[in-house]
Amino acid sequence: MPKPVITPLPDHIPLIDPENARFTHSGAEMPSFDQMPDAEAPPPEEGAQSVHHGASPEPAEMMLATARIYRRSPNPMQQGRARMGQWTVEFEPHLKPGIDPLMGWTSSGDPLQQVRLTFPSEDEAVAFCRRQKLPFDLEKPAANKPKPKSYSSNFVPFEDGTPKPIYPH
Repeated sequence: MPKPVITPLPDHIPLIDPENARFTHSGAEMPSFDQMPDAEAPPPEEGAQSVHHGASPEPAEMMLATARIYRRSPNPMQQGRARMGQWTVEFEPHLKPGIDPLMGWTSSGDPLQQVRLTFPSEDEAVAFCRRQKLPFDLEKPAANKPKPKSYSSNFVPFEDGTPKPIYPH
């Protein structure tokens, strides 16, 4: 295996000099951290409301979004039980989607339509919505009653006595 060749940097590429590191790209000198005054927030005025509605800095329209809590249904293409117990929190769309006049693409100004949160239990999903002060609708899952069947029941004749076709077309 050949040894890697290390080439030195050209002379016209300067290395970072700690003396020149104080300058910005425009050439103006920046004060060092020791020279900067400590910034403090002004005290809040009497009767002033917080800009954070609950725990989110979103505008008031976003806080009106209703969350929908539901348990995911099993995938009909698979028999496994993975993610069957997970509960999902989605937000109902409250802004009508628009159509781009140039390309015809559908767009929306509602970023909450893309949010999908999963929780291991119903209680944790409800606690999250209450902690974030979000209105929510809880959808209880429908009772699933599996019908036990055996393979031989595929070949039992119909009620009128005619045999079931092996290859139904």
